[in-house]
Amino acid sequence: MKKIVLAVMLCLQPVLVQASTFSIHDAFGANIHLRQRIIPADWAMVMQQAQNTGVQWGREEFNWDVVESIDDQYSFTQYDQAVQAYQAHNIQILGLLTYSSKWAATSEFDPPNMMAWQDYVGTVADHYKDNITYWEIWNEPNNSGFWKSDAATYALYLEAAANAIKTKNPNAKIVLGGLSGADTDFLTKVYKNLTEPNIMDVVAVHPYRQVGSNFNYAPEDTVNNLNTLVTDLYNVKAVSRYWQQKTVPIWLTEVGWTTAAAGVSEQTQADYLTRLYTIALSVPDVQKVFWYSLTDTASDPTLTDKYFGLFTNVYTDKPAKTAYQFIKNKLDNTTVIDAGLTQVKLFDNFNRNQGWHIQDEVCTTGNVKDRPKESKLRISYQFGKGNCYAPIMLEKNLPLNTRSIQLKLKGNNDDTTLRVRIIDKSGETFQYNLGYMPAQWLRYTVQLSSSAAHWGGNNNGVINQPIKAVGFVLDNNDIAVADNEEHIVRIDDLAVSTRTNQYLTRFQVNNQNQYALWGMSDNKTASIFLSNTNTVTTQLFNSAQQQYSSSTGRYQLPVTTSVEWVQSL
Repeated sequence: MKKIVLAVMLCLQPVLVQASTFSIHDAFGANIHLRQRIIPADWAMVMQQAQNTGVQWGREEFNWDVVESIDDQYSFTQYDQAVQAYQAHNIQILGLLTYSSKWAATSEFDPPNMMAWQDYVGTVADHYKDNITYWEIWNEPNNSGFWKSDAATYALYLEAAANAIKTKNPNAKIVLGGLSGADTDFLTKVYKNLTEPNIMDVVAVHPYRQVGSNFNYAPEDTVNNLNTLVTDLYNVKAVSRYWQQKTVPIWLTEVGWTTAAAGVSEQTQADYLTRLYTIALSVPDVQKVFWYSLTDTASDPTLTDKYFGLFTNVYTDKPAKTAYQFIKNKLDNTTVIDAGLTQVKLFDNFNRNQGWHIQDEVCTTGNVKDRPKESKLRISYQFGKGNCYAPIMLEKNLPLNTRSIQLKLKGNNDDTTLRVRIIDKSGETFQYNLGYMPAQWLRYTVQLSSSAAHWGGNNNGVINQPIKAVGFVLDNNDIAVADNEEHIVRIDDLAVSTRTNQYLTRFQVNNQNQYALWGMSDNKTASIFLSNTNTVTTQLFNSAQQQYSSSTGRYQLPVTTSVEWVQSL
């Protein structure tokens, strides 16, 4: 087996933006809810299907009203049988502790009696201390449909649960109740009200690609004020690292697409699944992704929430099942090396002074140092009071037909928002939101075809090439009080591409490079150069391997809306 080294069309030096190298292991979960949704006669069959598909973790709801329907009278029979079914199929359990028992609260979604709550969660954790380590405390506490109170109250119950559980099982791990969306405002309020922020071992989110009641947006979409999946995860990282001052694992304990009328086709669901797992697990600290859900639970396509399954409600395969199995087999036990763009060219690696400067800042002081000795751009800044921001600009034409921009950046975990700004030939300004900046070298990608605020010039919302300036905007999000801290941002390896909405991520298995390649539209090609190899194979989840040969190492490879796996022979 020969090692693949990636370059781009015209044999340019490879430009792949490297973040932290880390391994993907034991990351594939599903919302199974065995006791709640599957009749016992089908348990063995369903769990065997899950195991064969590659599911490594199951999210199982431990309903208080089932376990303790009468105060201090516990019944574990149903859950004991469910836990045995998980163990028989070598699937680990994430225990979800919900909701209020009818005798302990006004309704199942109201905060319960605190002493009763602590007794319940502690008793369950003690009973399963040899079987379950991870406990998720409530479900979507930022959703009023599941938690009829506020973040401060939830923080009290989270901390009380954590203390009760760890008293019974010191090895237990506490998982934040998965937030509906990447709700960093709610997350910040929870942290502010915790006596000990580090009591949370895992931060969980449910970053559905949803606007209103529609679940049909791609992981990379930014339409209708929807962030990309990467931006959502970066925002959560920045908040959790700010409060806990350490690396905090992130789990996606629910995410998926429905194939009901308000969702997508079964083929699109499967395509999105391959991209979801590739994108999410390529973000440092994202450890597990639980698909929602293992099975459909109805046969009425008007019921949106019943059609997220890998299997139908009668347990036949959907394309998403094959896609899950495929991407699990490709990603599991790989090492993430870097991620980039196709047909990419380095624009500035900051090894010489190009003239970056702060321009038209508002209530912000700071300086920019283009530091050739470090080959990095260093920006220090301090916000005043009000809607403060600082654009750091370079008046220099980008290569003609630039369609995508990528950079490597390290912030310092504050809530400063990063935006990228370009100015086109007519003088029209376009501005793209990239979210918060964790204190970790991460890649940020701007697809210039995505939605952007725009003004000036001919103001027609169309980028007129060439792009004559590019910049980064640091925005304090309309903070009402003065910011007295100095912040520092470092930027490196600014690259551009003439392709839009094409993505490439490099992995290693046994020191062998392999690549995930995909796009947001079909019938495209990527021209890449793979040195030291004359033959490569490509594979999609729903097709056989294809083989390509080249005496020069240059390949024209198809780009589809599903992740294509590329490796050498």
